[in-house]
Amino acid sequence: MNLRRWFFLFGTTILLGMLVACVVGLTITAIDPLESARVSWLHGISYNVLGTVLVGATLGAFSHMVFFAYLIVQMIGQAMLRKNWQYVQVAMTVLACMYTITFASPQSIVEGLRAAVLPLLLIVCSVPIIYWKVRMTHARAIIPSLFLLIAVTLLEAVPALRQHNVYAIAMMAAPLFVCNAWQLLLLHRLVTPKPNPPTQSEKPRRQRRFRT
Repeated sequence: MNLRRWFFLFGTTILLGMLVACVVGLTITAIDPLESARVSWLHGISYNVLGTVLVGATLGAFSHMVFFAYLIVQMIGQAMLRKNWQYVQVAMTVLACMYTITFASPQSIVEGLRAAVLPLLLIVCSVPIIYWKVRMTHARAIIPSLFLLIAVTLLEAVPALRQHNVYAIAMMAAPLFVCNAWQLLLLHRLVTPKPNPPTQSEKPRRQRRFRT
């Protein structure tokens, strides 16, 4: 990956985080009467949109940094554990889901069931993305993609999970998931070198036809 491709990945990830954050923020404002009352005036709407854009840009940059850390962990895990690294990723994904349901939620059955909604939503939303990734690459991308879209997203959203606020969780988890999915689907196109055009010496020479 050269510098130009990295700038493209970084810029598009931040823009996507801003867009998703704006959509989620405006949706929350529309469905919550308290939030709608706070931003009823023009200056309130502009302030809310500006703050949402800044939050989305921050989440996009955070997702990008974690994505590169994820690539480094993948490289180290494959080098040290080889085939066993796949089982480790599955175990960490299950542990991340269990952490979300238990430790990140209050000690009650109702709140635990509410906390289980987020991992289930991530699993459902990850299925078409992983299928698309496999179609573009190979079947070995299933487990790493599952680990990134579920375990890494849940770990990134821990600050919002500790607030026990549905709006805060949606405002943080949705942009992070979309940014992670975007970088996952774009990665193989950026790291694959483009074929160099054949030089003059490599071009096939035309055979001359001699008349007899």
